[in-house]
Amino acid sequence: MLERTGTDPHTIDYVEAHGTGTRAGDPIELRALAHTYGAGSDRELVVGSVKVNVGHTEAAAGIAGVIKAALMLHRVQIVPHLHLGALSDAIDFDGLGVRVPLEGETWLDDVEPRRVAFNSFGYGGTNGHALLSRHPAEVPRPAVGAERLVFPISAHSGASLKAYAGALADHIEADPQLDLAALAHTLSERRTVHDRVRVVVASSRDELVTSLRAVAGLERPAPRGPVRGPDHAWVFTGMGPQWWGMGQQLYRSDDVFRAKLDQCDAIYRDVAGASLLAEMLRDAETSRITVNALAQRERRLSHER
Repeated sequence: MLERTGTDPHTIDYVEAHGTGTRAGDPIELRALAHTYGAGSDRELVVGSVKVNVGHTEAAAGIAGVIKAALMLHRVQIVPHLHLGALSDAIDFDGLGVRVPLEGETWLDDVEPRRVAFNSFGYGGTNGHALLSRHPAEVPRPAVGAERLVFPISAHSGASLKAYAGALADHIEADPQLDLAALAHTLSERRTVHDRVRVVVASSRDELVTSLRAVAGLERPAPRGPVRGPDHAWVFTGMGPQWWGMGQQLYRSDDVFRAKLDQCDAIYRDVAGASLLAEMLRDAETSRITVNALAQRERRLSHER
């Protein structure tokens, strides 16, 4: 990522870490961060984690860290890391050049642009990493009318598309300060494309509103967008939210699910020496499916080694 964006690692002022809070995970993460961003630098790498503020929000843990990092950049403040107890003896903070902020700090005034790295781990082995920088105070915007902008709109049905077009026209008329270039970007890049699609091209507010009103009044149905299959996935995180009875009915009623679960359990037994499937199918009184030492066997194995 650093190479692709042409970013000097020494320009990263702060890292929002995943912060597993485990004896195995924290040293590995901090060593990697220090090697990437601190090696050869003449200043300490400041590292913190939002988990000390809101706990581990599981599926929302990553976005919570992004929000914290973005707010720090916006307010030009490094917030303190709360509730820090005894430092882990498995982490050489001084040797790594890593510092955990215990008090609020104003960002270095001579640093521009201010940059933050964000780190997050997924249970399945996927690591998310992002670089954020503070937005310049003044950003030149294209003059409205200087170019024709594309405004794609879509909905699940022709009726809902017409209603959406009318509502969007109302919104544009009600907000004379609305940035049309930003609206075109959001509609093109940030909105899901549904089955019914229309595209409006306009270079002025009046032209855009008139075109949207025309879409809202169309009698013929809008053309269909790309046909997509259902986006479904089975996700079993193993991070603690499992409960007794989870998956039992599906295992007993669905041949494909049962075959795949049997296959996965066989692989797991060879590695861990225990069967998650057996625990899943036990009665509530004897099942250990909610015991993290079983559901998070890889952590226990790392400690035993």
